[in-house]
Amino acid sequence: MTLLGKIFTVLIFIMSMVFASFAVAVYATHRNWRDEVMREADEVKPGQMVGYKEQLKTAEEKYEQLSEEKRTLEDQLAMEQAARRQALAGLEARRRSLEAQVAALETRNAELTQSNREAITRVATAEDKVVAIKDEVAALRTRNQTVQTDRDSLLVKVRELTDNIHMSRSVRANLEERRNQLAVELSKRKEVMDRHGISADEPADATPPKIEGVVTAVSKSGLIEISIGSDDGLRIGHTVEVFDGKSYGGRAEVIKTTPDRAVGKIIKEYQKRDLKKGDNVATRLGNK
Repeated sequence: MTLLGKIFTVLIFIMSMVFASFAVAVYATHRNWRDEVMREADEVKPGQMVGYKEQLKTAEEKYEQLSEEKRTLEDQLAMEQAARRQALAGLEARRRSLEAQVAALETRNAELTQSNREAITRVATAEDKVVAIKDEVAALRTRNQTVQTDRDSLLVKVRELTDNIHMSRSVRANLEERRNQLAVELSKRKEVMDRHGISADEPADATPPKIEGVVTAVSKSGLIEISIGSDDGLRIGHTVEVFDGKSYGGRAEVIKTTPDRAVGKIIKEYQKRDLKKGDNVATRLGNK
């Protein structure tokens, strides 16, 4: 082998190493967005998270769980409020009854006091009767004190029930605030989905994202190559619209995708003119 041949051999070896390094670098930086979306829990490696689809499913399950807990708490709150209203009504009736009894006892006490005054004027002749009346008055006073003690206990219970009612109203206010927050969040999500033309009833892969590209090649067999691919969210079965600045060209169905390219088959029913390299493509036109 001549010296020139050896030099070429060394150069070829060096260039092979350089290209191999480029290939390793490109492979290391490549990111498979489909895996990022579809990765399940049993496929998670150290340093990775479950796919966006699984995260969305988890969030929806959490939302349903919170909604069920809210409904349960609302039912419990309604039952507790009804029970407390009933108990409060019973206590109120008992309080009125006790007040009536106290009023009757006070009336009776006044009558006995008057009788006592009259007895004092007849003390010389009715000493025994005065002693009996005094004993009766003492008994009535003891009974009156007992009634007052019971009334004070009932007032304490009424205060406790009132505090419980205020606490229940506070819990209900917090639940109402949480429900309003969830409603606002749901409204915002629906607004974003409507803005992007996404229906909640459609599968996630059935609706392509709104992306645009250009036609990079057109074949005579009715195929076109476009500058967007699977990394942009395009999938086999999606359709793209072809147009230029002046006119609508037609529609093509994606039959093959790569990370940055895709091949589409022209749908004859929608073709308005001959498609050409440089035409614009989009998954949706306008606000569609």
